Amino acid sequence: MRAQHAVSFEKWSAGGNDFILVAGDEVSGQIAPLQWARLLCRRRHCVGADGLIVVDGESGRFWNADGSQADFCGNGARCLGAYLLARTGRTETGFQLGATALRAWMEDELVALAIPAPRFLARELEPSLLGSSLGDQIHRLSDAAWIDAGVPHLVLRFEGKPPLPLEDVSRQLWNREPFSPGGTNVIFLWGSGRGAGEWGGWIRSWERGIEGETLACGSGAVAAALLIISGEAQVQSVALSTRGGSVLQVEQRGSTWVLRGPARRIYRGVMEHSAQQETGRS
Repeated sequence: MRAQHAVSFEKWSAGGNDFILVAGDEVSGQIAPLQWARLLCRRRHCVGADGLIVVDGESGRFWNADGSQADFCGNGARCLGAYLLARTGRTETGFQLGATALRAWMEDELVALAIPAPRFLARELEPSLLGSSLGDQIHRLSDAAWIDAGVPHLVLRFEGKPPLPLEDVSRQLWNREPFSPGGTNVIFLWGSGRGAGEWGGWIRSWERGIEGETLACGSGAVAAALLIISGEAQVQSVALSTRGGSVLQVEQRGSTWVLRGPARRIYRGVMEHSAQQETGRS
């Protein structure tokens, strides 16, 4: 008879990114966190999610669905912040995700997150670095930069929606020089206009820990906002419509950067699993 273990968890969503949150004492001493991530995040076979957050007190650690540990996740951090706000009843909370100190609060029914300022890893990228991946659409590329927003993002800004197979293009770009060996997320960005200090547009995101397109990417939105704000006079906030249908807002408030958007708990659950599932044997 195989030993069964029961694990309590919560499933959260932030703009289409979905995450499993589990208390550290629920999973300690059983299997490694990367195995938990691969097990729990596997869609159609288990709970399914973009990532796993293991919560200990007022700090969390993040693993992508493929089992790789990430230094940061913007929408995951907003879910963790909302989880702590709900659990403590506070109106504002400070916490850590990995080594990053963060602060979360509710603002206009959205979960707001104060984050460290993003920075350029490479402000201008020569089109030749992108190789032939963009094909004849290279002429529609208006700007490109490599940006650290907690994790690295290659941000490609286009004049109008690029008629490109985004998955194929991203797979060609994410781990080539100069982005290897760690690889990079790939962000596609195009605008709809601006007014009163705000720039509006659309964003599509391909994430390295998923190796596929996601419905949203919070840190990707922050990276995109840095590219826009640094190049557009008098713009201090950016509103980006995601593939998941929600809007992520990024604002520079002096030296503070704030990421805002929807985040909610979808459900609580208990999963029973066996050693057979942990090893993937059938």
